[in-house]
Amino acid sequence: MNHSRTEDQQSVASDYRTDGHGPVAGGTLVGLTTEHGVLLAADTRTSRGAVVRSEGVRKISQIHPTAVLGSTDDLGTAQSFVRAIRSEADRYETSHHEPIDMTPLSTVAVTELRKRSMPDTTFLLGGVDADGPHLYTLGPGEGALEETYAAVGSGQQIAYGILDAQIPQSLTISEARLIAGRALRSAVERDVQTGVGVHIAEISDDGVDIHHYESVDDLLENR
Repeated sequence: MNHSRTEDQQSVASDYRTDGHGPVAGGTLVGLTTEHGVLLAADTRTSRGAVVRSEGVRKISQIHPTAVLGSTDDLGTAQSFVRAIRSEADRYETSHHEPIDMTPLSTVAVTELRKRSMPDTTFLLGGVDADGPHLYTLGPGEGALEETYAAVGSGQQIAYGILDAQIPQSLTISEARLIAGRALRSAVERDVQTGVGVHIAEISDDGVDIHHYESVDDLLENR
């Protein structure tokens, strides 16, 4: 795996953080590819600037038998976007009698994203197909960028400090859970917009498992 971050990836993170008037959204979302799957982890706090909007939102949602969409904001506010991706994935499966692969699914997601006005939100798409695990950052300007790991949100630079330093060449799902937990714990400690609980999505060719933890410490103690 090549874990060096590209200029495009760094640009996605930078573009997310500000619209010229300071931070536009809070929270931290990380994604990691493993030997046989993908793990997405997100906190449960949403905010705008210094104002906390909610402490218990879900930023991760299954959109395909072996794929998950993650957001830096409450996915409840983007239900039409999520439904559109699911609908296209279902339509493909009905027509072709097999699930859509991740590359065309990422294209579908970007196409739907560009139809909507959601400049404050960056998405991660993680999933597994016949070619193995895939992770994409999704943005209306940048399109879909495939990565081996990624972090977005107000705590993304803090999370990258952990991800860049601790991800080995080959990663198991258990190791991914630990590293994601450490990245979120660092963000919680240093970024006031990241906090409270954690949702973890573990994706393999067998399907998707999503777990909730009351805190990052709860995740790290019970991983």
